[in-house]
Amino acid sequence: MSVEILNVRLKPNKGDRVQIMPIGDSHVGAPTCDLDLFVKTLKDCLERKIYVLGMGDIMECGLRNSVGDSVYQQTMNPHDQLEALVYFFKPLAEAGLLLGMHQGNHCNRIMKETSIDIMELACQMLNVPYLGYATMHNWKVGKQTYTAYSTHGSSGA
Repeated sequence: MSVEILNVRLKPNKGDRVQIMPIGDSHVGAPTCDLDLFVKTLKDCLERKIYVLGMGDIMECGLRNSVGDSVYQQTMNPHDQLEALVYFFKPLAEAGLLLGMHQGNHCNRIMKETSIDIMELACQMLNVPYLGYATMHNWKVGKQTYTAYSTHGSSGA
């Protein structure tokens, strides 16, 4: 599996600075998800023009064959989780502040059962880069370029 290199020019939001908020493991649809805090954080990023990098497991994606009882405990089914994700991230995507989104192990449950990559679909719906499992970033801010590597990871740590 190759790692994509994504080149993006970022506009400073505070003087000559850029802020990037990595957001992951929100598990929208899980009973433990603090949806109010999640929505507040996204709105704050939009208002303050902070870039967002989706780090994976934004949705719970509990299925009948998933480990544990998440399929019975989740507060919305995977389809509704996808609709919520698109609804909540759409303002950031339209403002050019959503840098892309990674696949995570919870969303991977759907791919393992159906071959449908739910995060790739979400990215297509939002018209933002799909970052897969890992991505190298070259972020250009003014004359400076910053190189970063992002991944959801899979260590369970």
